[in-house]
Amino acid sequence: MIEVDPTLAFRELLAATSGTIIERVITVAEPLRTRVTVLQTREEKRQQAELVRILQSVFDRATLIEMTDQASVPGGHAGSPIS
Repeated sequence: MIEVDPTLAFRELLAATSGTIIERVITVAEPLRTRVTVLQTREEKRQQAELVRILQSVFDRATLIEMTDQASVPGGHAGSPIS
């Protein structure tokens, strides 16, 4: 695992690694993911666990998609035309 300097831009980090673009992205992303996990608050960890639980259930996942669709349309109705 590489040591990531958080002051470097993502493109600079990618340029500093070797391999295919996918290998380079994984190399850069892995320590960042670890750092984010360390910095998460108890509330954020609770929310993440709840999201994982929701995404494991087909019914809950469908409900979440419907809620997201409604939230992304003005007026909150996914079926209505956008003006």
